[in-house]
Amino acid sequence: MRITGRLLSLGLTTVVTASLVALPATGGHAAAPHRAAGPWHLIDGSAHVITGTPVVWEDAHHVATVLWSREPSTSQFTYETTHIAAKGTVSTTLTDVFAGGHFESLSTEPALLSDAGAPLVVFNGARASGKYKQSCIYGAKGGSGAWTLQSWSLSNDCFNSKGSAGEGKNGVIAAAWGLAGWVGGHGVEYRVGTSATIPASGADSRIPVDTHGADAAATGVAADTAGTGHFYVAWTRVFTNNNSDGYYVEDVTAHSAAMKAPGTGTNSTNRLSGFANLAIANRNTHPGVYLAYCSNAATCHVQLWRVGAAKAMTVPGSADAYSESISAAPSARLWIAWFNGSTNKVSVVRTNKAVTRFGPVQTFATPCAEHGLLGLSSGSSGRLDIALQCVANSNLRAQEYAEQVLVPLSVSVSPKTVSNTAAHSITVTVRDAGDPVAHATVRYAGQKVSTNASGQATIHVAKGTATGSKHVSVSATDYRSGGANFQVTH
Repeated sequence: MRITGRLLSLGLTTVVTASLVALPATGGHAAAPHRAAGPWHLIDGSAHVITGTPVVWEDAHHVATVLWSREPSTSQFTYETTHIAAKGTVSTTLTDVFAGGHFESLSTEPALLSDAGAPLVVFNGARASGKYKQSCIYGAKGGSGAWTLQSWSLSNDCFNSKGSAGEGKNGVIAAAWGLAGWVGGHGVEYRVGTSATIPASGADSRIPVDTHGADAAATGVAADTAGTGHFYVAWTRVFTNNNSDGYYVEDVTAHSAAMKAPGTGTNSTNRLSGFANLAIANRNTHPGVYLAYCSNAATCHVQLWRVGAAKAMTVPGSADAYSESISAAPSARLWIAWFNGSTNKVSVVRTNKAVTRFGPVQTFATPCAEHGLLGLSSGSSGRLDIALQCVANSNLRAQEYAEQVLVPLSVSVSPKTVSNTAAHSITVTVRDAGDPVAHATVRYAGQKVSTNASGQATIHVAKGTATGSKHVSVSATDYRSGGANFQVTH
């Protein structure tokens, strides 16, 4: 795996949506025609792709921006973008974010946030000369064609670091990075709010973690935007000599004591890819910050932890997970996705509204041979846009793919058997991870009815209906259609 010089890995964290019209495709260039690989659309199969985590951001019109790392010429680095339409069509036009001004080093794990309704990439990089030569944390705002570099910075320390970024209330941005070797020990540095100067004015804030020889490695940032508004910084603590490795989170707004994520340890930290971000997000419309990570058992099972809770939930079907990722979903739900290190498949699941249970796990074959890295975003849409980078079976080099996923409807009928000697009413119940789905359309034998707030609708079976199995079909916006059968007997 190639590294682009002096790196700061800035991970995808909280997705904050705002009003944005679909971005024009002007200023881009045509990609190779898409080839389907199972459900996956190839968006960049060139030799210019660099190993790193792709990131996704969705606008208020449900158009997603996908961004990944590229080396268009030797030792010249940039980001490339494309778009996924609201109904899942993946654009064949690619845009070079830094066209005409590539970097000599660049983060391979940027963060994709928002700025007044436009996508904002937050990253670390360095040019050969000029304003952006110091390898600080910068931002670039999306538009038509090359993106606009911002004049602010998010770091005073512009050393070789690895970190993440997230967005809080009123568009405030924070960044955090693990840092070894600064005076006073090893730990995490972070900054809340941009500085008009490059480097940022004033010292960066610090979380010391050097007790028992520890270092801070990967980090993550999220804000409890619907709750306290506080920023949370997460990190992996490694190389301890007292068995205290694991995942940690601190409320840096309240300066509370660091909390260790339940069930984490050395195995948990070892299973995090060097190119993967910590999976941390809020629920947008409801309080709480959540972290997804590998368990510390011999086989990884993804854990979903509400920061501060005594226990984490085990995500079903997540054995041998790799590159777990998380995103907010509508109605306070959460999406969790992961790459399976043994089967090279991608699995996706969504929680209920209370984040107390999971819906059905969907698993998709991929064209990958290994090293799947995931980025995802749902925004305010019920559709999940996924970006996947992996080493492809076809040529054993890194390639970029994208796909859109819908949750299947869960449909049940009661009663399941009726006699044709009389007329009957059948109750159709439609749910999503146990929650009722209102306004779903139910169809049977020319009847068309909508579910109520309890997710239920009534259909009628006439006297004398032919015997046999009968099918009820159900559809709803932003869901995969579903259905159920019942039997008519004599």
